[in-house]
Amino acid sequence: MASVKAAEACPIVEEEKPVYFTAGMLIEARDWQSDAVRSIQIDASPKNTVAAVKKAIEGSEIIASNLQRLSYGDRLLKDDRALEDYQIDNTSTLQMWWCKCMACRALSADQTFHTMRIYVTTPRDETIPVLVSRNGSVFSVKSSMQEEEGTPAVRQRLIYNDEELLNGKSLTEYNIAKDSVLRMVPMEPVGLMPVMVCIVILDRTVTLEVRKQDTIRDVKAMLHQVEGIPPYHQRLKLRYGYGFFNRDMNNADLPDDSTLGELNVNRGDSFFLLRRQKHLHDCPCFECCGSSFHFFVKTVAGKSLVIDLKSFHTVEDVKKKVHIKEGIAIHKQKLLFGDVELEDNKTLFEYGIEVDSILRLMVIRGGKSSIGSFFSKVTGSGLHS
Repeated sequence: MASVKAAEACPIVEEEKPVYFTAGMLIEARDWQSDAVRSIQIDASPKNTVAAVKKAIEGSEIIASNLQRLSYGDRLLKDDRALEDYQIDNTSTLQMWWCKCMACRALSADQTFHTMRIYVTTPRDETIPVLVSRNGSVFSVKSSMQEEEGTPAVRQRLIYNDEELLNGKSLTEYNIAKDSVLRMVPMEPVGLMPVMVCIVILDRTVTLEVRKQDTIRDVKAMLHQVEGIPPYHQRLKLRYGYGFFNRDMNNADLPDDSTLGELNVNRGDSFFLLRRQKHLHDCPCFECCGSSFHFFVKTVAGKSLVIDLKSFHTVEDVKKKVHIKEGIAIHKQKLLFGDVELEDNKTLFEYGIEVDSILRLMVIRGGKSSIGSFFSKVTGSGLHS
């Protein structure tokens, strides 16, 4: 892989106004949706934070910082850490992938803006504060504890309300809120086994330590933390021992709730991680993070209704909201986005409707759209069913 020689060091400056090396740091960038790969260069100093690097990429490539995932080797880089914390200098090559789909936007926004502080007590009776996403996975907490305290994530057991927390579940599923206190119990390495995961799209392999009682959802949570790939984008298939792996897309993906024991996974078996081709209307990314966004429906009277929904909701769901707010019967509503009339059974995601989008509402009378009702702003007659 190509590398770039580091230039002479420049003075350390405040993080708010970073000064970079004159030589470039190489970034291998991949678009997770289109599989496109390209190399980009930015000016960066080892003293800069990962967040500063993302800002530099955003400025040169117009890729929003919160959609970027940067990794080095097998480690996902955290925004608040300096590059030198990961032994990264200007001879290093970083990997970045990003996804422009609305699920990843929702996840990124959730992880960026909806954080909270919780506490974890260790076997040495230390209480360590940890900043986490409100809807992050249990394994993400373990990874943060590994950074802070040193115990490998796979050898931690987290207890809350006398219940052991499963790696693949989110904190909200256990009702873990701000200032909650979790208890960490060390886990003996007995029962741990290494498995290989071949990430086909990235053309590299990572090793995970797993247990027989771990589920496929737990494995996806580990990969999310290590590689930054949202669980919904992961399709896992299994090759037992050194047998042939069938890449046929009709070959069923491994179900999330199956344990590795049920799948008869043993030491030496390998997983293959493939990319999910498209989002379905019931995309679990949104179910997990609970992220919704607001957009507007403009009535014929010029009134703008604020609607708050998620991307897997349908056009019919929008009409139900309008009915509640304005009393217009659902069957008399016609919604337009640009020049496109929206079909009831399609999702907001399918039409590319996102935050601050504006839909136009027309009222159907006598089986025809009331186009003339756009001129009824004064009387407001077009608002009544």
